Amino acid sequence: MLGKSIAAYPENVFAEHALARLRLRIAASDDTDEPTAKRLIQDAVSALNRLDARDQTLLDEYPLVTLSFFHIHALLKRGQSDQATRAARDYLSRLNYMLKRVSADNMTRTAIEQLTIFLATGDWRPQREAS
Repeated sequence: MLGKSIAAYPENVFAEHALARLRLRIAASDDTDEPTAKRLIQDAVSALNRLDARDQTLLDEYPLVTLSFFHIHALLKRGQSDQATRAARDYLSRLNYMLKRVSADNMTRTAIEQLTIFLATGDWRPQREAS
């Protein structure tokens, strides 16, 4: 349904963000096979990075925060810890840069804290929605 909404209204950044988030959640599911998970992760990360490059005032949630929670979780669930660590470093750097341009909401602060803990200890505590 979200795919149809995006096709009909390609400027609907909310639907695109929601679909990318859903793809990452499905990719992290134990019921999803590896080739499908890989494709879902690639599609979602591409969409969220594209959205992140846009004007942040158009969105009610930051795509970078979604990447921080759901991409890292999906990679770890798929046994890709080295890739998760690289992505976490990138997202943490980008979030800290973002804080210089926009005010941080609670989810942004939580994402920064979660990524910092993960990078320091290797301990990942998924958001309730991510698991």
